[in-house]
Amino acid sequence: MDLTITYTNFIFLTEEELLEILEWRNRPKIRENMTNSELISKEEHLRFCSSLHNRKDLKMYKVSCNGSGAGVISIKNIDLMQKTAEVGNYYIEQGIIPSKCALYADLLFAKLGIAELSCFVKKDNPKALMFNLVKLHGSYQREDDKYIYIKFKVQPQLIEDGIELEFRL
Repeated sequence: MDLTITYTNFIFLTEEELLEILEWRNRPKIRENMTNSELISKEEHLRFCSSLHNRKDLKMYKVSCNGSGAGVISIKNIDLMQKTAEVGNYYIEQGIIPSKCALYADLLFAKLGIAELSCFVKKDNPKALMFNLVKLHGSYQREDDKYIYIKFKVQPQLIEDGIELEFRL
């Protein structure tokens, strides 16, 4: 499988690319698994993206595979002293491509100096729960009425033959 995975910081994206991401984010299948399931306006989205230029605690990445958009990774509450952060992501398709993008994201986290991640997943999202707990080897921390909280150690994968990674940090 020849695959080039690119992780591009939102601060390097054009307005056209940012609006493509907004279209993904506003899709019903994506929104239903987000903490904010409301539609996001163009103005609100572009204002948020613009604010990323001045933030050290939050980074957003467009994930592309072979030049086509695949999803988004958010890294928030970044604490480089503790080497921790909270991660969230979504992919616009299911299957092997998003799985590879998520597995190799540990190389992105390591490049950013992050050693431990946490996330929370809606209880009614069994695919994401299984992926985070089984495929990414996350450890269950706790739960509340809506979410299951998970922690991970960043464990960069060896890059398989035929896979190339690109980073625009």
